[in-house]
Amino acid sequence: MKESRVTQMLELLKAKPEIWIRAASLAGLLGVSTRQIRKYVAAVNDGFALPVILSSDKGYQLNREAYRQYQLEKRMRKDTPAVRQNYILQELVIIGSLSVFDLSDSLFVSLATVEKDLKVIRETLKTMDLDLMRSQNTVQLVGEEVAKRRLMSLLITQETGSRFVFDEEIGLLTFHYQIWGFRSMIRQLFDQCGIFTNDYALNVITLHLIIMIDRIRGGHSLEDSVDLNKIAELPGYSVALKIANYLQQEFGKELNEAELYHLTLVIVNNTTQLDPAKINAGNIQEFIEEQYLLQARNAVREVEDHYCLESFSEEFIAKFAIHIQNLFYRAEHQYKINNPLTAEIKMSYPLIYDIAVFIAQYLSKSANLEINEHEIAYIALHIGSYFENNGKGKMKISGCFVYADYYAQYTQIISKIRRQFDDQLMIQTAVSINDYDPQRYPAELTLTMAELPDVPNALVLHPFLTAGDIQALGDRLDKLIKRKQIQRLKSQLMEFFNPSLFYKELPAMSKADLLRKMCDEVERLDYCSSTFYTEVMAREMMSSTAFNTVAIPHTLSKEIQHNFISIAISEKGMNWEPQTVHLVALLGVSEASRHLFSEIFDQLVEIFSEPQEVAELAASVSFDQFIALLSLKMSCELKE
Repeated sequence: MKESRVTQMLELLKAKPEIWIRAASLAGLLGVSTRQIRKYVAAVNDGFALPVILSSDKGYQLNREAYRQYQLEKRMRKDTPAVRQNYILQELVIIGSLSVFDLSDSLFVSLATVEKDLKVIRETLKTMDLDLMRSQNTVQLVGEEVAKRRLMSLLITQETGSRFVFDEEIGLLTFHYQIWGFRSMIRQLFDQCGIFTNDYALNVITLHLIIMIDRIRGGHSLEDSVDLNKIAELPGYSVALKIANYLQQEFGKELNEAELYHLTLVIVNNTTQLDPAKINAGNIQEFIEEQYLLQARNAVREVEDHYCLESFSEEFIAKFAIHIQNLFYRAEHQYKINNPLTAEIKMSYPLIYDIAVFIAQYLSKSANLEINEHEIAYIALHIGSYFENNGKGKMKISGCFVYADYYAQYTQIISKIRRQFDDQLMIQTAVSINDYDPQRYPAELTLTMAELPDVPNALVLHPFLTAGDIQALGDRLDKLIKRKQIQRLKSQLMEFFNPSLFYKELPAMSKADLLRKMCDEVERLDYCSSTFYTEVMAREMMSSTAFNTVAIPHTLSKEIQHNFISIAISEKGMNWEPQTVHLVALLGVSEASRHLFSEIFDQLVEIFSEPQEVAELAASVSFDQFIALLSLKMSCELKE
């Protein structure tokens, strides 16, 4: 969860203290899902006797009295481990070495607490090819300069939030920069050289440039041995030379060959000479090699087959092939990208992310590529566009429109509603209020231009459709579709569980050993073949299936003969490197039920998304109690 996004949400609510604001409105303003809004609200309210954010069927509203207490406690939360560790990392990057005594004083914590924080930080740094060197009471950040800059980039993107919007002041930088001026300069040079990029990639290049010049001015230049002949013919090299000339004039600093080499790679891997607006399915072969188009086409065909999706369009494949080409190029040059949206995509759009992981697995096998989670998140952005263009799903709500006007105004309203909600609502009948009989015209949702005493849940619309009407209808449809999905899935989902596949407080073991134990029992029941464990581990190694305090390991294996969900729970927690989880749900869906996978997977994520509810489920003392509690939680969702 990004603190800046929570702050933005609170500011929006604070600006309208007397008004209830719907989740959909907040989601739209913040650029996140309504599910994410619910998580933000739960996080803010967690630990407070009175809710800081009030909720009702009208939306959300700030509780001003509780908010004052929230602000007070927030100011006192400077001693949380995450805040302390982030502070220490930033100080290490800026200063290089720190005294543990100074850290203890500045953070107002004991030396023992500082030592615990340093232990966590050391493990974090190892994942970035960095380390802490200890000399008596002093700790020092050690590692290659490239890795230190990568750490700076990560810390800055965390500070700016997942939308990657720069402030003019970035605390990690030694000097002040006109950041948006840098960005405009780079854009102009790209235009001059016929190079195309998107806003996000432009920010990546801008950030690299700012960190680079800041480190050089601080006496920390790259000293790698490089061969400029390898990049001299690349389109980004000429731009890198122009940027180097600009920096020489602006700061009196000359880029050495290593800096020029790395800057060129950053430009090449975040830009293209292809104008996306001019590329389509008809001419894509003129711009990229056949192998990349073939990889893109084969990957999406596999996705269609495994996830039972409608066909991807040739236009999608053409655009996706360009991304595949760039991905191959990054892999060839061992260039690692960072995507600040990764955690949010993984958490908020689990199915889309899962499909992206599937594509990454396919590419890894077919082309022997190493693909990390940040690359997977970029693939997910493309898959998300497919779902956006193909609607929210096939499930629709049946509707009846009850009109009360003399001039057929209702026909215009119905047309507008159909255009707006074609993928969610099917208006089957339109009837005058004088002829309306709810028994004769049954529908899941009744829309009306006047109050209907006999239909208390009818949605009343204005004679001239307003923005509020559209929002209210969208919210109502979302709830009805969710309820319909849960009703349909509840009975099916319960059939996946088996008392023989339920584990409570197993002895401590590694993730691999836990999965081996769970998979062996599934195999013993003849629910799957002996290859299932290997496939589950391959999926897990590509990208962990854990989120919050839950893990949902799975694979779409064709060797699954029977649907199942194997459950392991522990109040103490289970090791799921590098985190601890309290519930593991090993999911297997047979090929015959493959069409249900997306809904079942999404529903499991939805049920297990709240840590408090997971804690309650993990406290179950038996299989029967677990199932009863799970069923109750699904029933509660039906009432929301």
